[in-house]
Amino acid sequence: MSPQTLLVTVGSTLFVSLTETILSPSILSILPGLGIRKVVVQYGAADLLALTQIEDLEVDAHGRGQFVWRDYNGLGEVAVQVLKYTDDFTGLVASADAIISHAGSGSILTSLRSGPKPLLVVPNTSLMDNHQAELAVELEKQGYLTVSTVEALPDTIGAWLARGHLKPFPALEVDRFRSVMDGLMGFAS
Repeated sequence: MSPQTLLVTVGSTLFVSLTETILSPSILSILPGLGIRKVVVQYGAADLLALTQIEDLEVDAHGRGQFVWRDYNGLGEVAVQVLKYTDDFTGLVASADAIISHAGSGSILTSLRSGPKPLLVVPNTSLMDNHQAELAVELEKQGYLTVSTVEALPDTIGAWLARGHLKPFPALEVDRFRSVMDGLMGFAS
């Protein structure tokens, strides 16, 4: 079954090129054919209205808005919801069927732990160091996610969604740290 809801997240920083690309006709036009009916874009610190050409988009004082994008021939449409930030990122991730994320470790790990769903990570190459890209590439090598560039998104999205989720990510072991510390301190387990 193809995913119905796509979440795109840039975290709390600026990732204007990813936001612009996702909200462009070149991306929005291919989504209905891939089964995507709803796109939720968490756009962070960007001035959304300054970087989009979407006439129907109105953003409220909290940075939230929505519009329906229809392709030029009227054959497909996508409901688009935009939000600057969210207080419930875990819930937002859980409600998505597929995720495109910046390469922040928190966003990646939350997405991977939310269950088996396709995750496409796009490192922000405008950041000063490359630790986020290194994490994304390593997790791709291990089979947990797919990595793309902003420029390659129009060519990558279809194959990525067709592939579906990759290897399941290991569950969080909440008692592991305590167990290690207890062992180091000589406490009986």
